[in-house]
Amino acid sequence: MRERIIAAAIPVFAQHGPDAPVIDDFITAASIARGTFYCHFKSTEELLVAASNATEDALMAVVWPRVMQESAPERRLAVGVRLWLQRAQVDPVLCAFVVRNRVRTPFVERELARDIGDGIRCGRLRLDSVEAGRDLLVGAMREAMSRIMNEPVGPAYGDGVARAILRGLGVDSRGIERLLKLCGKVHRDQHALCRREAVDREQAQ
Repeated sequence: MRERIIAAAIPVFAQHGPDAPVIDDFITAASIARGTFYCHFKSTEELLVAASNATEDALMAVVWPRVMQESAPERRLAVGVRLWLQRAQVDPVLCAFVVRNRVRTPFVERELARDIGDGIRCGRLRLDSVEAGRDLLVGAMREAMSRIMNEPVGPAYGDGVARAILRGLGVDSRGIERLLKLCGKVHRDQHALCRREAVDREQAQ
């Protein structure tokens, strides 16, 4: 039942953001009694945390296994960026949830800091600090996902965003094009899987 409530809550938060929904919205969406809700969650804030964790799990189930096939930090970052944007394009509910609720999960933050730090130390990323690289990447991704949520984007949009991020992180031009070639293969390999999972998610609502 807890999973049912979380699944029903994600599109509610995606549509209205974290502040507007009230408990009755989630009760209606999940078709449950008020007492059932309170058996699992004490507040909408607690439910938002659970929904954020579930969203991270859904994203990382697609992104993380492929990212970890790469040993170099700049390759992990490039693949992660491209797969994250791909997921946003094929799963509008997930995209809207992340954008409107400003999801920041410890696991993603920790892995970003590790990869950016490793890239700086080995000289493959030219940045003044991990924090600067993190804010550049996360800010660009959030704005890109907001655009994907609000208007149609062309097929080259994801590569354009990835190219801009990699350039901002200090990857040289030749290295960027090699990384984008890698990302193109990853994109094709994962596209069908992302669409199947998005359809399954919609049917489960």
